[in-house]
Amino acid sequence: MLTTRMAGVAFGWLTLGMVSMAITHDANAQARTATQLASAATLEAKGDVAKAATIYKEILRTNPTSAEALNNLAWLQATSKDRSARATPSATPPSWSI
Repeated sequence: MLTTRMAGVAFGWLTLGMVSMAITHDANAQARTATQLASAATLEAKGDVAKAATIYKEILRTNPTSAEALNNLAWLQATSKDRSARATPSATPPSWSI
């Protein structure tokens, strides 16, 4: 017979397991983002700004609040002589309303 206390303990373990999985997923995502940022920086340093911009955009698709990716992409788009890496209409907000 399942008691209320047993159900509470089971729920606690289930919740703990879900939190553990979320933390592990978050750590994996952070490691992946760090690797992608390093790759993009290396490509940018080698002069392949188009590929670097592509990587920054990939990062932002999965982590839209990545300050480093936002900053690096903005800087790259603002300063690049390579037209393919320049800002595109999709990189700007659809409208600004005040």
